Order: sequence, then C-alpha cells, then structure tokens
Amino acid sequence: RAKTIHREKNYDPNERPKRINKHSISDWRKMNYPSEAIANKDIWGSEFNKVIYDWQDNQYAKDLCYTYLQQFIGFEIRHPAAFRKRHKKIVLCQAYNEEKLIEGFLTNMASYFDGIILLDDESTDRTWDLAIHDKILLKVKKKRSGFNDLENRNILLDLSAFFQSEWFCFMDIDERFDERFTNFSEFENNKEIHVVSFRGVYLWNDEQSYKGDIPNSNKGILTVYRMFRPIGHTHINTHKKLHFIATPYFTNTWQSNILFKDYGSMKENDRIRKYERYIQEDQQKDMSSGYDYLLNSENLYQLDKIEEY
Repeated sequence: RAKTIHREKNYDPNERPKRINKHSISDWRKMNYPSEAIANKDIWGSEFNKVIYDWQDNQYAKDLCYTYLQQFIGFEIRHPAAFRKRHKKIVLCQAYNEEKLIEGFLTNMASYFDGIILLDDESTDRTWDLAIHDKILLKVKKKRSGFNDLENRNILLDLSAFFQSEWFCFMDIDERFDERFTNFSEFENNKEIHVVSFRGVYLWNDEQSYKGDIPNSNKGILTVYRMFRPIGHTHINTHKKLHFIATPYFTNTWQSNILFKDYGSMKENDRIRKYERYIQEDQQKDMSSGYDYLLNSENLYQLDKIEEY
C-alpha cells in the first residue's frame, strides 16, 4: 500500500496549529461538506437512466401489474391508459355471489369515484358477468379459499399500488351512499388529512328504518374508517378475522359527515344467514358483545331523522 507524504519547506510544527485555527467553523463546513444537497432534487437518479423506483409515478406500473395478475383465475383491464392517469378517488371492493346487488353498487359508487377496482372471490353466480361499468379500471377473479376478508382487502391494496390516485376507499357491495351526506369536498383537498371515517347504518326491514342497537355504534350510527391517502405499497396488519379497521394505517384522521346505508341486513333471511356465518367464523370473539342483535327488530330508528354532526 503506497502512502503519499506531503513535505513543507522550512516546516515549523508550531505554525500548523495557528494556521488551522485561522479558519472559522463556517470555513470548515464549506471545505468538508458540499455547498448544496442535490440528492432529492428533480434530477436525482437521472444519471442512472431513471432506475430509481418512484411509487407515485411508476412508469412500469402496467407491465408490473400484468405480471402480478398472472396468478389469478381471470382479469380484465378496461382502460390500459388508466395506469398513467392521475385519479382523484378510486374505490376498492370485493364481491362473492352478489348478482342482486352488484349493478346498483357500481352505479352508486360511480357517482362519487372516478375509478373502481373489483376483486371477485370466485363467485358461482353471475356477479362477474354483471360487473360492467365504464368506471371499472380493473376487475380480477381469485381462487376462493373460504371467507377471508383480510386476504381480499390486502389483494385489493396490492392492485391499488399500480394506479395513481389521491385517495383510495374500501366499500362493500351491499353499501350505498346516502345522497344527502356526500360532501367529499369538505376534506378531499386538505393535504393534512390522511384517513377519513364515514358514518354507517344498517337498514332494517325497509329502506327507511335502521337498527339502533348495533354494537359499537351511537344509537345505530357507526363510525367506520374507510378512506385513505396512499403512502406506497401497504397492507392491513391485524390478528382479527372480522371487524377490523379497513385502512392500512391510522394517522391524521378526520371524521366526515358522509353517510352510507348497508343493505346487507335489511331482510330477515339475510340477517339469519349473517348470524350463522358470524357465529361460525368469529372463533376469536372479535365482537365481544355477540350477534344476537341480528335476530330481532327492536330499537329501530327512522333514516330521515339523521342529521349532520
């Protein structure tokens, strides 16, 4: 190993400290550190042919999505150009044997979102064929492995990562927004808000009544976190199988006045089936108060009496 030696003519060891001390801290900073930090400037990475991955502007999104989709039974990409489009709000939804509800759901959601991503959990009815709407960006059919809400939502998060949107939102096929309370503009342009809750009610027996003693509700009105800004590729991490918060993170929250109506419990026979499924699936007792509320029609309230916060 070679060593370079600097020799000074007429070297005086007593003079060196004096010369060093003549420099101020500002001088030393200029000599030892760059005058301008350029790592995060717009040109960063350009000298490497843009090999840097930017999840907010992924030029390879379409190709990566096609590769990811090969694991599924089927898929349809209706608008290939949508991978480069910047959307405002995209709704994420899963479906299993929802042929009676799917068309109404798509119509309702299309009024408030500019894109829809649908995951079909291998329906055995006509759900897949009826899921047709110009707002659908992507629909995917997966192999069903029993009821697995968490897996399905995380697959939807995987799919959402290929699209650019200011907001993503989970909604269920049996849910519809109440047009009286759909003021998304109260929060959607506020960059300080990252996660948003909606109000939700379970319609009971008819479209004008809702159940007032739903667990964890305020006289039947639930606060449900569904909408969030993307922060890169994320998953929902929870030990729960049911009734978990349907957002991948939980910061900078906002409780909105938006209200949705859940049609999944309106008919008595649907409530009985839901009760039996919950009893079978909820082995961890995620709903500690139980599900007996599904078996009666007590404590009903009128939908038209609901007001803003």
